Amino acid sequence: MRYVENNGYESWGDSVNLFIIGNGFDIAHGIETEYANFRDFLIENYGYFIYKLLDSKKNLRKEYIHTYPNPYPFPPKRYTDKNWKEYIAICNPLVAALVFWLIERSSIKWEKTSKKEVSKWANLEEILTTFDLESLYKLPYYDTAYDLRDAFFSLRGFIFEWISRIEIPEKKVELPEINAIMKPEEDIALCFNYTETLEKIYGMKSENVCHIHGKRIADKGHKKKDQQYLWMFGEGNEELIIGGPEPENIKDDPFAAVRGVLVKQTDEIIYRNEPFFRRIKNSSIENVYTYGYSFSEVDFPYISEVYNAIKKKDEIKLMCFIHDADDGNNLMKTLYKLNYPGVVGRKFV
Repeated sequence: MRYVENNGYESWGDSVNLFIIGNGFDIAHGIETEYANFRDFLIENYGYFIYKLLDSKKNLRKEYIHTYPNPYPFPPKRYTDKNWKEYIAICNPLVAALVFWLIERSSIKWEKTSKKEVSKWANLEEILTTFDLESLYKLPYYDTAYDLRDAFFSLRGFIFEWISRIEIPEKKVELPEINAIMKPEEDIALCFNYTETLEKIYGMKSENVCHIHGKRIADKGHKKKDQQYLWMFGEGNEELIIGGPEPENIKDDPFAAVRGVLVKQTDEIIYRNEPFFRRIKNSSIENVYTYGYSFSEVDFPYISEVYNAIKKKDEIKLMCFIHDADDGNNLMKTLYKLNYPGVVGRKFV
């Protein structure tokens, strides 16, 4: 591997470019998609219930059960469509408060161990599968593992609610380093964001962008059942992907059914997006650009799949626009793990 610092924005050739886009790309455009923004969203929209639920030390209040006669944030066993909607209308805020509590509870533990704040989505994904289920299960209002599983599943719903409200700036504020090298009609992108920033600001074709973890909206003019050229896992609440790595010894974990909701099933996701990886294999790609991507360990299988799909590995030119030293270290670990033989440029943005 040959390492170079590249402070210019020029393209390294005329072949099709592959972009790998992370959350830092949206942030660089002033789009508020940081983990801290999601946390603020929960407080702003469900703060009353959060502070009703938690004490000053962020522990569940002992009087919680007495405050709410039916503390289960899940539907009764027998219900009609009508009372189901009423039940959800009443209990959704409580679920949001519980989700907030679970995240805060695990964040505090993670920050003590790592000596770092939970500031990135990559940090959150690290702690997702370390929730303290053992002590939580002992609480009197969690009767079964299925209740816990449903509570964790709700996390994705609240992320969808939050991300769906975020607006992409109508005024195009393009990044000069990207604008100088991107060919919107030809280039392709592996995007880890739920937003359509590439399509809306840079005019990339939807069929050229793989939203590997889902997309918040469907593309206009395409039927959901006819998306052979839309390389995305899906759109909407049911299709957003968020999760961490599979814990060690999960087979011996009595909470495997619960924790599994929070594990990112990378093999399945790669299989569902196989047409996109096949397109990489059939394209003449020499230049790979990453922007705002953290190179987290849980997402390594995707990068490995991309690398294996590229034909001329020894001719790849890789340019990475990265956010901080942690992302830079993760980048180098990834390249050594791949035994990457080509040229790599790095620029902090």
